[in-house]
Amino acid sequence: MLEKLNFSNDLYKKIALSKKKANYENGITSYQAFFYCIKDLEYECLNNLCLELKKYYNNDTSEEEYYKMLQDLNSTDDFKKVALECAFCVIENNKYLGTKIVNEKFNASSWISHSLYEGKLCSVLASSLGLNPDVAMKLGILHDIGRKKIHTFMHTIKGYELLIDYGIEDEAIASLTHSFLPDVRKFYFKGSRCANCDKALDGLTIYGNMEDSINIEDKDDICLFLDNYEYNIYDLLLNISDLMAMSSGITSPYERVNDIYTRKKPDEKNQDLFLFRFICLMNYIMFARTKKAEYIERLNLEYTNHEDLYKKFIVTSSELFEFYNNLNSKKSTYFK
Repeated sequence: MLEKLNFSNDLYKKIALSKKKANYENGITSYQAFFYCIKDLEYECLNNLCLELKKYYNNDTSEEEYYKMLQDLNSTDDFKKVALECAFCVIENNKYLGTKIVNEKFNASSWISHSLYEGKLCSVLASSLGLNPDVAMKLGILHDIGRKKIHTFMHTIKGYELLIDYGIEDEAIASLTHSFLPDVRKFYFKGSRCANCDKALDGLTIYGNMEDSINIEDKDDICLFLDNYEYNIYDLLLNISDLMAMSSGITSPYERVNDIYTRKKPDEKNQDLFLFRFICLMNYIMFARTKKAEYIERLNLEYTNHEDLYKKFIVTSSELFEFYNNLNSKKSTYFK
């Protein structure tokens, strides 16, 4: 059975279930979000960033002193902006923000690189939809903050709880929504507990029309939250960007799925639902604003069989990646 996702206490649960919608437009900025993201990380998780800051300012301030400034949530906005710029500079030069290796396997700050690339992708796509690019950027940066605590699927819960503890209630919702795909065909965006590449939850039924259902007795706290919450477009951007952003850069959904398949075989029970909903979501991102007729036509997708669905996923994935690259080549932003 898939790991149950339940909150640590009833207060976290009460706050989550009170959120029928999230207001991401207010609150913190992207550079403030970055500082929450790196708060309490060890020096070895940020030493490459400290070195980049020393190069940027070219003064007598030591790398250790820059680390202390990175750990201070009250650092000036000007310094926070520079720190975020330098962070992008580090990862664009094929480095992680720090050198710490965990279990001789992976870099401890690799999840931050993924989050920064997700922030960039969210920002670029948001601009194409007439949304605020900095709002999208901050959500991309924050979405995986739970990985400071744990690297299992529970990072969604732990990230939400951490942001609640920081006093950031609305943005905390993004930690809960980024892993759970909605059905955008209905224009009423509700997330799905089973739409991921892990094992399906007990009690899950997937119908021939690619709608899903979980028995009430099998629902965990995330299921209850998703039943109550309506996704907005920023939540949709997080879903699609999470599929394309890796720690090494931004890739096509098809390449990302292949990467996932090499590391863990998706549960057959929800594998097709995963692909089906991503195809619909990719079409929404590309056509919702500028080509309404084609958007409606593409969302009238019917499930046939796995082979045909996978072929359609490959084609749509290529279209979205080209769509992103065209947008990105026309933008001149502080993170390029």
